[in-house]
Amino acid sequence: MSSLNLASTNNNRSYRSDKEELWRWLTLYRALLRGDQRDFEQIARSLCPHIPLIEAMYVSMSKKITGAGDTGLHVLVGAGKWFDDLMNRPRMIISVLTLRNSDGHTPLCVAAMVGNMKAAKVLLQLEMELPPNVRAGIDAVGPYPIIEAVRYGHKEMVLLLIGDYVAKKLEGSPPTKQSTTSLFLHLLVVAGFYDLLLALVRYHPVLTRTDFYGGDDESLLSLMAEKPSAFWSGTQLGFWHRLLYSGSIRTMFILSRAIVFSSVYVLSRENYATYMLRLVED
Repeated sequence: MSSLNLASTNNNRSYRSDKEELWRWLTLYRALLRGDQRDFEQIARSLCPHIPLIEAMYVSMSKKITGAGDTGLHVLVGAGKWFDDLMNRPRMIISVLTLRNSDGHTPLCVAAMVGNMKAAKVLLQLEMELPPNVRAGIDAVGPYPIIEAVRYGHKEMVLLLIGDYVAKKLEGSPPTKQSTTSLFLHLLVVAGFYDLLLALVRYHPVLTRTDFYGGDDESLLSLMAEKPSAFWSGTQLGFWHRLLYSGSIRTMFILSRAIVFSSVYVLSRENYATYMLRLVED
């Protein structure tokens, strides 16, 4: 048998083995999609009968059970579900926080994508308790949870994640066009989250000098001007449309003022989300 045929045979065997393994975990996958904790525990015990239940649950949460490389925890939070009992067993999930699926998403990223606030609050808390070197490893590569949250239009999720993000990413010189911050600001404009954009610029005027793809003259002002929903033409506007329009004008005014006048304030990371929420609600 030629080496080419041998390699092909080995690949086919590996594919069949992987497929059979995924089928073995299908019942667990379905239980996680339903968010049925009792069913999950029973299935985990049956799949791992020779170890204690708590260990079987840990294996089930950390095992990659889909063709896209999702662990049990990815599947649970991606379905918009959460098991309250997991908070009482942090060791079960803390080592899974850094695992990424085939798209590079951690469980917190997936929670941010689907707007699973209950899961995101716990995962963010546990992630912040990781050793600094482990957290640095997570932050070194994307995708980032807050980027996914704004990409999918989950404003409440953005407010939850923004304090941690700002503490790590929005300090120092103006962001370059290759930076995560440049993408984040662009997505805020695309999502129409002008109040969040306004709050960020009021706190970090340096953001008005962010570089964006699209030419040397591209700026936050020009990005907003290019978005039709940012401004309403004509005079026949209802009350809410007038309110939205005046908010856009206010955002543009403060953006332009921030280019000329800049100041720096320091807030603790814990108070930052509260500060942002207050600005948004003003």
